[in-house]
Order: sequence, then structure tokens, then C-alpha cells
Amino acid sequence: MNIFWHELRRRWKGTLIWAAAMMAFMYLCMIKYELLAADAAGSQQMMAAFPDTIKAVFGMVGFDLTTVAGYFGICFIFIAVILAVHGGMLGARLLGNEESGRTSEFLYPKPRSRSQILTSKLLAGLVLVLAVWLATVVSSVAAIWQFADLSGFEVDFGRLMTAALLVQLMLFAIGLLASCAGRACGEVVASLVIGISYALFVAAKLSPDLAWLESISVFGWFDALDILTAHTLATSSVALSLGVTMVAISASYWLLKRRDIA
Repeated sequence: MNIFWHELRRRWKGTLIWAAAMMAFMYLCMIKYELLAADAAGSQQMMAAFPDTIKAVFGMVGFDLTTVAGYFGICFIFIAVILAVHGGMLGARLLGNEESGRTSEFLYPKPRSRSQILTSKLLAGLVLVLAVWLATVVSSVAAIWQFADLSGFEVDFGRLMTAALLVQLMLFAIGLLASCAGRACGEVVASLVIGISYALFVAAKLSPDLAWLESISVFGWFDALDILTAHTLATSSVALSLGVTMVAISASYWLLKRRDIA
């Protein structure tokens, strides 16, 4: 448990910065919504004037900017990407920082197994992931209540934020797995997964012929438009994301036990 508390003390400032950034982001988003909703007709004309490429890049395809559900659906892709970056980088650094900081020689000779060390770090990481996610949820609810009306959107809001958490946890696990595979791998792999997934998501929105790309994009598994239209999370997407998360965590234990620590 000493490692668990050490990790929390070591990373609490960074977690506060992430949480504050998400709170500020959600507040600014809803300020903009208030301005758009004040002139619904003008906002619709503005949306119609945007090129399809811009709509795809910013996740605007199929949404109505003048409704809180439609506007939040547009914001969701940015929320998911930011939380994915946080989860991926955190997972990658839990072990990667030990080698880059030359503290692995001090940590691993301790009378604890590598599994115990990884478990303590993993639990601390999960606490930090949940802290940033909860800050996002609370600030989103507060901002929506201040500038709009959450009534009628509560359930779909819960589904969207659950999807964001699943994405965040999955990238956290992928970053952790990559860091167990090699010192410099974690952040690179997490960044590639996020970047490629977002590019595939945008490409799928640009052309109906490329819609199949969503099935191989992390963000495509939890498309806000699909969630708001069907009013449910796809069981296959939930199962797939949880499966990837569990496999990545299990593989992390397997790799760390067999890896030579530099």
C-alpha cells in the first residue's frame, strides 16, 4: 500500500490540473451553447454553411446545435479524446517513469513481487482516472444546469459519460501494457492508438462508403450520434471495450514478470 499512496502523492498535482482543465473546458462549451441557442435560426444556417470536411473533423455530422443533446453530442468527441489522452498517458507513465527517472533499480529489489508493485500502481492509476472523469461529469452537469436544461437528457447524458469512461479506461490499460513491453513504448503506442482512431472516425464521417472504418476506431465504437439516436450503448461496443481493457491488464502482468528491467 506504500506504493499506492506514493503514486497518489506523486501525481495529485497533475490530476488536479487535468480536472481543472476539464471543468474549464465544459464551462466554456456551455457558454458557447447559450450564444448559439439564443439565435437558433442563425445557428442552423451557420451549420449548413460549414464544409462537410469541417463537420467531420469536429464531429458535427447529424447533430442539431440548438438542442442541449445535439450540442453535447458534438462536445462528446472532444471529451472522449481528452479523457483518452489522459488515460493513455497515465497508464504509460505508471511504469515508464520508473525507468526514465532511474528509480527502477531502487523499486524492484524491494521485498515485493512485480505483481504486487503493478497492482499497487494499477489501483492508484484507476483512482486518478476516476477522479478526472468525475470532475468532468460534475462540471458538465453544473454547466448544463447553468446555461441550459438537463431535463429529458439525464439518461442519455449518463450513457455518454459511461462511454467516455470506458474509452478512458481502455486507453489507460493500453498505455500500461505498452509501458510493460518497453521503456519508450507506452506513450508512443497510446498516442498512435488515439491519433489513428480519431483519423478513422473522421474518415468514416466524410463518406458513407467509409462508414465501416468506425468499427475499427475506438471512438467509433461509442459514436455519440448512435447513442443519442438509439438511446442505448451498443452491447457489442461495451463488451469489446471491457474485453480489450481486461486483456491489456492481464497481459501487462504477464509481460512485466518476464521483462528485463533496464
